[in-house]
Amino acid sequence: MKKHLNRILAGTLAVILLCLCACGLPAGVSSLRIGTGSSGPAAVPAYHASLPAAQKIVLSSGGLHLLFDETTGAVSVYDTVAAQRWNALPEAENTAAAVLVASLVSSAGRVTVNSQDNCAAFGTLTYTTENGSLLVTYTMAENAGTAGKAFASVPEDELYLSVPVRYALEDDALNVSVDCSQINVSAGYVLEKLSLLPTFGALKTTSAAAQTTAPAAQTEPEVRPDETAEEQTEEPTDETAQKTQDAEKPLSGADLPAWSEHAASFYRDFLLVPDGCGAVMYTDTDSFATSDLAFPLYSTGESASRACVGCFGVNRDRNGFVGVITEGDALASVRAIRASAFPDDLNVVYPEFTLTAAVLSNGTYYYMARYTGKLNVIYKFLRETNGSAVMMASACREALIRSGMLPADDASRVGFPLNVSFVMSVDGGKKTVTTSIEQAEELAGLLKAKGVSEMNLVLNGLFQDGLYQTGNSALKIARGCGNKNALESLYGYAAGQGFKLYAGVNLLYSAYSIGAAKNIRGEKQTGFIKNPLAPYIYENGKSRYLSSVKYLERNTSNVINGAGKLPFFGYAVNDAGSVLYADASAGADAAEVAARIGENLSALTANRLLLVNGADFCMLKNASVVTGIPLRTSNAESEAYQATPLIPAILHGTVVYSGTPANAESLYLVQFLKSVEYGAALNVQWVYESGSHLFYEQTYAEVAEFYVRAAAALADLSGKRIIGHEKLSDGVYACEYDGGTVVFVNYNNYTVNVGNIYVPPYDFIRIN
Repeated sequence: MKKHLNRILAGTLAVILLCLCACGLPAGVSSLRIGTGSSGPAAVPAYHASLPAAQKIVLSSGGLHLLFDETTGAVSVYDTVAAQRWNALPEAENTAAAVLVASLVSSAGRVTVNSQDNCAAFGTLTYTTENGSLLVTYTMAENAGTAGKAFASVPEDELYLSVPVRYALEDDALNVSVDCSQINVSAGYVLEKLSLLPTFGALKTTSAAAQTTAPAAQTEPEVRPDETAEEQTEEPTDETAQKTQDAEKPLSGADLPAWSEHAASFYRDFLLVPDGCGAVMYTDTDSFATSDLAFPLYSTGESASRACVGCFGVNRDRNGFVGVITEGDALASVRAIRASAFPDDLNVVYPEFTLTAAVLSNGTYYYMARYTGKLNVIYKFLRETNGSAVMMASACREALIRSGMLPADDASRVGFPLNVSFVMSVDGGKKTVTTSIEQAEELAGLLKAKGVSEMNLVLNGLFQDGLYQTGNSALKIARGCGNKNALESLYGYAAGQGFKLYAGVNLLYSAYSIGAAKNIRGEKQTGFIKNPLAPYIYENGKSRYLSSVKYLERNTSNVINGAGKLPFFGYAVNDAGSVLYADASAGADAAEVAARIGENLSALTANRLLLVNGADFCMLKNASVVTGIPLRTSNAESEAYQATPLIPAILHGTVVYSGTPANAESLYLVQFLKSVEYGAALNVQWVYESGSHLFYEQTYAEVAEFYVRAAAALADLSGKRIIGHEKLSDGVYACEYDGGTVVFVNYNNYTVNVGNIYVPPYDFIRIN
């Protein structure tokens, strides 16, 4: 009896707690008790394969044909120039392959449906060609009876989902879009996630030996005469880098054939993923550590593998494609799965969109309104890539510029400056001032005297709350840092030398709980501002509230008005490039918040320049300088998984970019070499007061010396595109620029000889 009463009391308490929690939820959040889930119909293998004979050409543009199978709903793209076919479904049956995969939630639990078993097998897909595009509506359900109903007649307890997907060909690319406002979901179901073309261009695992031979030509659709791919010959294998005691050898363009022959020795099929600076997943070698990866775009603190750009790709048989997410990117993750983790031996990379922001807690599903904007992915096809991830990055760049996510090339926006960030005050108090305005001017003069001719000077912690300044803080110069006259002097010196002066600010943080953004549970959201001087001064940092999207415009106005006529060239925004969140208090998902932040960054650039610290591409359109871009991958490199300069190759020649401050790392020379390897500007962070590891005297002489050498090698390349990058051997890399210039970097403690080119230890060298 006692146990029975305890169970009743426990159940009653749980209900009370649930009601209390629900009462505190933001108005735009709903809740749903869910069960263990349900299973759909059994897989029908025949609907999971592309049958070339069943496909018809529905659209043609340039050298591309779009083919469609009205039975399976699958599309393929045939590239007539490369004689290459790219299929949404593999030609061999694979029950995990589909055109669409969706995850839904109801009171019965989670269920996953796909366009093959839940639509094509029921004969419920429809299509039409209009305005130069193919519109296919995939109507999915758990049984044929429900799938065949009109949406208005579907009862609440029956799963029904229809998703219209538009395919178009333009500029040697396939444009795939979904208008989410036209998606129909039966009442009682929440559409959580949607995977778009998850097996498009899927790769079979191929041995390394097989990839050294020329690929077989593919047959073109019968409506056109057959074409075959150009014959390609087997190429030589890599040579091992040799240790040598020889002195530096004079180098000239005559040495380039030797290096080129060495670099083009071997190509391998791979998946391109947006991990940190970028990475390639080779498909001829397995790796448990990188068998199933997800790269959420712009996420804040949720994943070590966060991505700052929505790009991915496939390289196959010396041809390839890149996918670029141009709409819905703030809701996306890029998934990459090796054959060892994907059924029936397929390597895949694709975008997955979280259309409904939600959280599951103790069996209750709390969720916001579903995203009703657009999803858009551009698939750009490449010919004769010869395994070049940089060529794929170049295609990403073009798509991002065309979509308006990046500014067009502009020579006035680029250069090779030394980015110098000064920590003025940690919290705005006199006791935490480590660099005054006058001292910042003194350091700029020291660097100028040592030959540093181009600089971006950033004053972080300049205002009264120091590094912990928020969007609603007063922008008065912190006590002990100086005054307006001192700032005018520094500004005048910078202007006279051609330097740029930026004031560090935060837009998204708030010092007050009133007006804070809320998460789905109704909790006020916070972020963390790091203190780079800990433990020398105070703690590791401070938590600050994240402002509701409703107050972002107020924050921006406060910064603009507070800065008033203070003399500096631009704002260095420290939070918007790496912090993004949904705001349930305003019913705003991450996509809406991203759009609103972007609008406010545009307002800052009305009269001043913009430096963004953080590399989230949704925030870079108006930036002249980007700092803190990743120069490494988050996952460990191996024979199967290697870094590639995806981000640098996209940005180079468009904006000035740099990694994190080199002197904040234990081996700053390695960070400087990585910057040279990736064409990035050098970045340092200093304080004037001794005692901290950031004390300028510890590094400024070496930094100036290295910068002068790096600028001599790279400054005239700042407006050129990166067109090639190779790992030549362990610790030896080459980066090639438009026009034929190659920069070699050696991370070894001995001189290396690559094709008669000698690179000193821990150093770099340029060949024209």
